[in-house]
Amino acid sequence: LMPTDVAIGDRGRQELSVDDLPADELIIDIGGETIARYEEVIAGAQTLFVNGPPGVYEREEGAEGTRRLWNAVASAPGTTVIGGGDTVASAATFIDLDAISYVSTGGGALVRYLSGVELPLLRAMRRR
Repeated sequence: LMPTDVAIGDRGRQELSVDDLPADELIIDIGGETIARYEEVIAGAQTLFVNGPPGVYEREEGAEGTRRLWNAVASAPGTTVIGGGDTVASAATFIDLDAISYVSTGGGALVRYLSGVELPLLRAMRRR
């Protein structure tokens, strides 16, 4: 799903349609309409994979989308997999990681592995 709205702001959170986004503004988060769509999809998903937070969660004005995303993922009925150091850090900020089926700090490597790409370390270990 592509975002339909985002939050911008060096002067506090302001939500705008993607179509109205000024080129010189910092995008800090997904907007309320987008996260509501994501929450619907997440609630019905059998398997979820998340790699990266949607917002600058370290700043309060950029944390709403990330907070709501992680709460939706934590309460999802399906299998949940998250990968990446910043992904894990953002999730741990808002939820108990025990609510996630599988947590990996290896983001890019996990994406490649799940995509069927042979990882060099695994290839080397098979040779032994």
